[in-house]
Amino acid sequence: MADLHWTVLSFGHHFLHWFWLMYSMTKLTLISLFYNDFADKYYVGDTCMEPMFWFVDHFTKILGPICVTAVIFLSSSLIAIAYVIGLPFYLRQNFYILISALIIGHWLLICVVFYYYMAFTTQPGFPPQGAMISEAVSICKRCIAPKPPRTHHCIVCNRCILKMDHHCPWLNNCVGHFNHRYFFMFCAYAWIGVVFVIIFGIPVAYEHCFGNSESEDFGSKSLGAWHRVSFIGEKSKVVSRISNAMVLTPSVAIELHSTDTVSTESIMTIWPLVAAHS
Repeated sequence: MADLHWTVLSFGHHFLHWFWLMYSMTKLTLISLFYNDFADKYYVGDTCMEPMFWFVDHFTKILGPICVTAVIFLSSSLIAIAYVIGLPFYLRQNFYILISALIIGHWLLICVVFYYYMAFTTQPGFPPQGAMISEAVSICKRCIAPKPPRTHHCIVCNRCILKMDHHCPWLNNCVGHFNHRYFFMFCAYAWIGVVFVIIFGIPVAYEHCFGNSESEDFGSKSLGAWHRVSFIGEKSKVVSRISNAMVLTPSVAIELHSTDTVSTESIMTIWPLVAAHS
């Protein structure tokens, strides 16, 4: 029994030794074949992203029109939802909030559309061709032409761009010297518009998910309450004038104060006396 136990332990020890030897030899072989003194985590990351770079180089021109179409479609859908769902909702809730939302929303819409159109149609700017550039910092290896400061070559547009920021597929255009401000303002107003939609969309979503049938009549109930308040105010004025005239009979006074409505017969009965004493 002791010999069997020793044999098992010896076999396990020899197997681990053999496995470690094979692992070491394989690692040494791979390092010998693929050794690169410049290989680090950044190099590995760039190598892993090569398929993405290849995709961008070959298909960005095709994705540009698709992305622009997607922006137009999504924006139009959002506007349609706002008119079809949001407009009737706030029309039932509060007329003054509706007017404020329409003014702010249309102002944001005009700004977003204007700055997007300007960023889409404005050329980013290119280095002058055939002219002396006094502040050239280098030579573009693709264009074989001098480059001013902060000028970079866009592999999608296949041109050097002045003060290039990036190539935006949602614009199907480069963001450069002449359209950078339009792109920035478009992003700013788009962000404000998203916040605006979230603020005014939360009540709509809440009523849709957690509302009940009573909330649907909120606007009509509020309007009825406002009319009742106005009528009570007018009734109080009538009662005040009648009381000042000191011509009320007890039965009329009790009727006026105990009901939400004033009968026409009561008013017609006592009004000549009120007018005479006013």
